[in-house]
Amino acid sequence: MSASSEVLASLTEDMALEHGAIMQYVIHGVYLRDVGITDQVRKIAREEMWHFEWLAEALRDRGGEGVLDRADMFLSTSMGDSLQADIATEDLALLHYAHTLEVVGHSDPELSRLIERIVVDERYHRLTFERLAQDAQEAGEEAYAAHPITGPEDLAVIGPTIQTEYASVLQYLWNKYGCGDCEQAETYFELAVDEMRHLSQVASYVPGLVGPQPPDVPSDRVRVVHSTDEAQEAARLLEGLAASLYSEKSSAAKGRALSEDLVRAAAHHDYHRYQLGLTR
Repeated sequence: MSASSEVLASLTEDMALEHGAIMQYVIHGVYLRDVGITDQVRKIAREEMWHFEWLAEALRDRGGEGVLDRADMFLSTSMGDSLQADIATEDLALLHYAHTLEVVGHSDPELSRLIERIVVDERYHRLTFERLAQDAQEAGEEAYAAHPITGPEDLAVIGPTIQTEYASVLQYLWNKYGCGDCEQAETYFELAVDEMRHLSQVASYVPGLVGPQPPDVPSDRVRVVHSTDEAQEAARLLEGLAASLYSEKSSAAKGRALSEDLVRAAAHHDYHRYQLGLTR
């Protein structure tokens, strides 16, 4: 199945918007520091991961090549501003999906149906953010102030770990779509979700120490794969780096809670290697 260059370009931009939304919502979920709201924001981030992966597969199946472009992100320590930005992000996504549907027209009913399916989620996300913003306004900003839960000396531990887990999320999403219908495709997606949990956990130690910052896209660490063997090799290299990182950083962490979280994440990565057939 092939598609016009205009359709492929529009899908690529949709992917960039989803990529930006994933990271924006993960970071907002970390900084909101309210379980009732954070859980809902992180759930939406996971749904955006599905959209990203679906779009990547749609691109692949139509002769396109996915990229790691990321749309601009809005980050703030204000809960009200963050949630308003999330509403605006959903508005932008809905606007661009409308453009994609217009470009596709009647040429590809399957793709149109997929976009319409995603739009259902985006409309729900917008309504959810709108409701959460109203709840936050009623509670007041002071109810959501971020307080440090570790010391600044641990920033040297947190930064590299965030980058590794961000790369892991992208690599496993890429592996799922890049390996085609390989036997481990669903395992790769499960691992991507697990890595996002690790990313959220380690990032939760940043609020109160520094303001929210968009992490660099680790494009130099994510391998674009086109086969089962390439996906497996990318996973092997990634898990090797993760094992080395966690071995070093879990003992270097000064905060007890951070150290315990890193030890647990290291154990998860050990199980990932077993799942992928990299260890026995």
